[in-house]
Amino acid sequence: MLGGGRVLAFGAIGLLNALDISNGAVLWSRDVASDTDFTVPIWGFASSPLVVGDLVVVAAAGRLAAYDAASGSLKWLGPNRGGSYSSPHRWMAGDVLQVLLLNDAGVTGVAPAPGAVLWEHAWPGAVVAQLLVRSEDGDLALVAAVADGFRELARIAAIGGKTWNHPVLAGDVLLVRNGEEMAAFRLPLAAR
Repeated sequence: MLGGGRVLAFGAIGLLNALDISNGAVLWSRDVASDTDFTVPIWGFASSPLVVGDLVVVAAAGRLAAYDAASGSLKWLGPNRGGSYSSPHRWMAGDVLQVLLLNDAGVTGVAPAPGAVLWEHAWPGAVVAQLLVRSEDGDLALVAAVADGFRELARIAAIGGKTWNHPVLAGDVLLVRNGEEMAAFRLPLAAR
């Protein structure tokens, strides 16, 4: 993430670093796992930093942590809502700026300045008709979400090599990546 002349990076073991964009020098570093008193999950942390005004917000599993973008000082911690590999998302509801996080309990919306919970929506798991599944070797499969077994509807070899990153669907573009490469696929939109 880029913001305020900084490159912000949040690593799998919980280190949040702000680097000077011009020379790569470390401006500040925080141990988010320690700040949130959260054990590093089995596959590590996977959140991308979100810059909201003068804050950098990351998700330590199911808990948001906000830091001052200039100094790195901890500003607030959100509620602990279990595990999550989701990143925080910026959202405007009318004229109210919010930070959202998907977590084990559902969805939590917080005010960025004080970190106060604005609302929560219980969503213990997703109910969907089809689940996009990415294999560790880079294949993508579209499967029916049915209780009676695995029913694959389509499969493509998206990218090669070990791939643990989640695919992202933005409109009609499907993005997949790993540590070495990234690919974008334009998908036909279904008629409603």
